[in-house]
Amino acid sequence: MVSRLWGYAGKVLRIDLTKRKIKRENIDFRKVKMFLGGRGLNVKVLFDEVEPEVSPLDPENRLIFGVGPLTGTAAPGSRCEVTAKSPLTGILGTGNAGGYFGPELKFAGFDQVVIQGRSPKPVYIWISDGEVEIRNADHLWGMSVWDADKAIKDEVGDEKTQIACIGPAGERFVKMANIIFNLGRAAGRGGIGAVMGSKNLKAIAVRGTGIVEIADLKAFEEAVSEVYSLIMADSRTIAYDKDMFNFIALGNVQGWLPTRNFTCGIFERAEALSVEEYWKKYYIGTTGCFACPIPCSTFFEIKSGRFAGLKAEGPKVEALADFGCRCGIDNFEAILYANTLCNKLGLDVISTSGAIAFAMECYEKSLITKDESDGIEIKFGNYEAVIRLIEKIAFREGIGNLLAEGAKNAATIIGRGAEKFAMHSKGLDVICVDPRGCKSWGLAYAVSTRGACHTRSYPMMDILGLKELAKTLFGDEKIIDPYSPEGKGIMVKWGEDYCAVLDSVGICKFPAVDIYKEMPEHVAKMLNAATGWNLRSDELLSIGERIIHVEKAYNTRLGLSRKDDTLPERFTKEPMPLGPARGNVVELDNMLNDYYRVRGWNVKTGLPPKSKYLQLGIATVWRSIQSYCSD
Repeated sequence: MVSRLWGYAGKVLRIDLTKRKIKRENIDFRKVKMFLGGRGLNVKVLFDEVEPEVSPLDPENRLIFGVGPLTGTAAPGSRCEVTAKSPLTGILGTGNAGGYFGPELKFAGFDQVVIQGRSPKPVYIWISDGEVEIRNADHLWGMSVWDADKAIKDEVGDEKTQIACIGPAGERFVKMANIIFNLGRAAGRGGIGAVMGSKNLKAIAVRGTGIVEIADLKAFEEAVSEVYSLIMADSRTIAYDKDMFNFIALGNVQGWLPTRNFTCGIFERAEALSVEEYWKKYYIGTTGCFACPIPCSTFFEIKSGRFAGLKAEGPKVEALADFGCRCGIDNFEAILYANTLCNKLGLDVISTSGAIAFAMECYEKSLITKDESDGIEIKFGNYEAVIRLIEKIAFREGIGNLLAEGAKNAATIIGRGAEKFAMHSKGLDVICVDPRGCKSWGLAYAVSTRGACHTRSYPMMDILGLKELAKTLFGDEKIIDPYSPEGKGIMVKWGEDYCAVLDSVGICKFPAVDIYKEMPEHVAKMLNAATGWNLRSDELLSIGERIIHVEKAYNTRLGLSRKDDTLPERFTKEPMPLGPARGNVVELDNMLNDYYRVRGWNVKTGLPPKSKYLQLGIATVWRSIQSYCSD
């Protein structure tokens, strides 16, 4: 039996901002064997410590930063998970970010930071090689993320300091406020930045010079080398930064782009958002996250015109598709500016564009008047309106105060049928794939424990047409037909379990479920070599399943059940009007039945039985939700 926690820093940092109390605890060996780290340990803390009656902006809500045993190692793409009860949805809220903050936190001596309470005045937390200070942030409050990042680095005197920071949106409790790392890496879908703001916490700054100690360095290097070889042998990896932009072209061909608030799956000006356009006019460099061979991000510069002088890290697919197709905009430079503005102000690109696209449809259907829109012509294709609305949302000014509540909540306030134009599940805005053109994504949106989300299952097999992989994993290549509802339950279930593992060991999903080169057996090899454990890949996936069930239990305790595993009627009742998916709707009920059966859950209620929690070794979790469930 391994008695030492190889691969871990070994400490949990607890901070009570109300009492200004700082406490260090040893990480629980039994819990890490059950939940790994990152997402798994985070949700267990949230489940144990945040009772259902605690509101998201209450001081007793926890704000939890967590990394895993592979974070800060040579395993590709270190990540950091952030967890809290969501202000946007009122349920489980969690986000995941790359960059360098996660590794730095581990080098500074901590696997997890748990923050509670509320400071009476603005503060930031300074962590340096195990030493922790709560510092005054009066001078930082009101600053953009970028300005605050620079000011803190100047103050601590170290440019290598890694910072997690909120902007004006988080300070004003905007319900789609994000926490931003490295100026452009976002975590906190569901408004986790507002939780940080509610605690009067502007930033966490971290500097560490430690190392991650590996149990079997030779075996670990061999396992990592094997994964790197598989990744680099894939043609998509060689130009992954460019391939990200080709996602728009692929969506247009397959008919699932979120055009004009998902009224259509084809964007007639998709070529204006092409990779060629970006590389020819704006691209100046490539970058990636800690220890990752995939350069999935770029730097750009706009040299002339309305946005001349803008220079930043480039957008991901979400910004291109959501500020582009979803809002009907084909001006590349305006999209680059909108994405950068969200990063500076601390806003979630997906939910912000979702709220704006919702407002555009409401405006065009006269549910929002010009007087109510502060005189802004909120029409599809008006990029100036998008820019003004981003600013208004971040500062809660005028109509921005309404949209800062999120599309679902804004629709409820407006009434008069506006609800059908809010594209969400469980209150979280749907990302840029219309599920009528890729039905596995529809099921993934509906059952995700944090609300509509692709990265909780990431079912890319059908989009990529990976028949052989589907046959190997599930015994049937037909389940990857994107327009068929058949077999989607097992695909989404497998993806959820595996993504929970990846978020918990603390590495990136892209190599694993965007190009499917890093499979569970490879992660098990790296994890075993790092920790000295001896887990099989199926045992690893069982840990992922355990994590999913704790998340499910957290939401169950809040009253969620099958009735909440839903999609907007636009997807389930309105046939796709154009393109390859023409005539399609999402047959959600059938897919839910399939998914629940695969999970071993009650098909009628959508809830797990007692036997499932006992099987997964979490009977104590069952006892707190048993009044909601039955066998």
